[in-house]
Amino acid sequence: MASYTQRVMLVDSQPVFLEGLQQLIAGLQDFAVVAMATSLSEAMGNFLLVRPDFVVCDLQLRGVSTEKLLEMAICADWKPPVLIASSSHNRDDVLRAIEAGASGYLTKSATREEFVTALIKLSAGQNYLHPEVAHIVFKKMRSAGAEVHSPVLTGREKQLLDLLGQGLQPKAIAEHLHLAPSTVKTHLRSLFRKFQVNSRTQLVLKAVNTGIFEVKV
Repeated sequence: MASYTQRVMLVDSQPVFLEGLQQLIAGLQDFAVVAMATSLSEAMGNFLLVRPDFVVCDLQLRGVSTEKLLEMAICADWKPPVLIASSSHNRDDVLRAIEAGASGYLTKSATREEFVTALIKLSAGQNYLHPEVAHIVFKKMRSAGAEVHSPVLTGREKQLLDLLGQGLQPKAIAEHLHLAPSTVKTHLRSLFRKFQVNSRTQLVLKAVNTGIFEVKV
């Protein structure tokens, strides 16, 4: 059976970086660039026009935040994963991006192999953090000064939380646990309520902070 080609949209204000990414992706078997944009308005227009399976974008385009694009991806009925490729190693930038809905975060200093790994993981329904920024994020979460109350979880909720911590997304979790997607969504809503969060990324980070489990990076 032939594998499905992931249709990728690239968004960056630096044409040279865009061209480099385009050439990299052109050499991959299961990915194809279908649109490129250098401004937020162009990116949002392309997003609605081509309905990409995958988005790679910077945190800012000519000083304008791309959070609106992330919001569009989250609200879209097909919900394409978004990989942030940024020059910033700042903890607040990384947290802001993943809390806004990014499925992965990669620094522009990453190697070709790291870019390919990120693309493959996200296309498989997993999350990806560049090792350098992952270390910063989780170290900060684990070293938070105030203790956070750990909610009481059911056995199934603990299973879901563990799989989320491994980078699996809801569809993959449903398949792994042999559950209906609607059942997984119900458990996730319960976890969101118990941890008082609004996204899967926030849920994992807060679970790390409470000591329920440790994400190894």
